[in-house]
Amino acid sequence: MHKKYLFLIFLTFFHVTMMKMINHRNIVKLKEVLASNSKIYLVLELIKGGDLFDVIKGNILKFNLLDKGCLDEKTARKYFF
Repeated sequence: MHKKYLFLIFLTFFHVTMMKMINHRNIVKLKEVLASNSKIYLVLELIKGGDLFDVIKGNILKFNLLDKGCLDEKTARKYFF
């Protein structure tokens, strides 16, 4: 097998192992890993309240944060801490 693919397999295995070990209230929990011949499926914990991306996107439009180019620290803390 080509070295590039072996490296990608190693990285995938490494990341899945790390995700299974992490237990923190602000990080989505990895519940299960399923694999086929060509795909890997990650089953993640269900988080209530909707998609975080949709919330952030809505507030970017609501507070006109798009012109600033990024979230200020106060707004970022609201979502990520």
